[in-house]
Amino acid sequence: PPGETSSTHPPPTKILRLLETGPPFVCLRILGQTRILESVPLPTVALSHPTLIARPFHHEGWIYEEKVDGWRVIAYKDDNHVRLISRKGTDLTHRFAEIAYAIKGLRFRTLILDGEVAIYDQQLVSRFECLRGRPEDEVVTPPMFVAFDLLRLDEGDLRSQALHVRRDRLARLQFANDRSR
Repeated sequence: PPGETSSTHPPPTKILRLLETGPPFVCLRILGQTRILESVPLPTVALSHPTLIARPFHHEGWIYEEKVDGWRVIAYKDDNHVRLISRKGTDLTHRFAEIAYAIKGLRFRTLILDGEVAIYDQQLVSRFECLRGRPEDEVVTPPMFVAFDLLRLDEGDLRSQALHVRRDRLARLQFANDRSR
């Protein structure tokens, strides 16, 4: 139906329509589902890092996901205070204010999300170079936060729970200002 996103990507025409109409909106991608939204002292979380291997493999129990070419970010929310912190510890909250605003709209008092900020081109391929400056001759999305893990929620630290449990909870987060449904 009109206004819905697909299970993996928003229709390119919807992204282009939103780009034409402009703010206030922001896109968040959580576990492959794009949400289009109107646009703090928490524990520091150490990021896990990928390991380079000689060749791809498939083992039962492993989780595989799409490679996102963006900036790794931990999003912290405590009441109405949101911080977006890079892998190197840089505060990116003001640079990606629309994303911070969208995370502020989540219906939870506290949370910590692990993800990446990325920009996508017309073919919905993440484009790292667009984070440094948007090309004038190409249509790209606004910055999107691609969340892939939920580390903390109101009731406390979730890192002791199995990854598949945290990801299931992440997929069910409710947004106060969700326009994608």
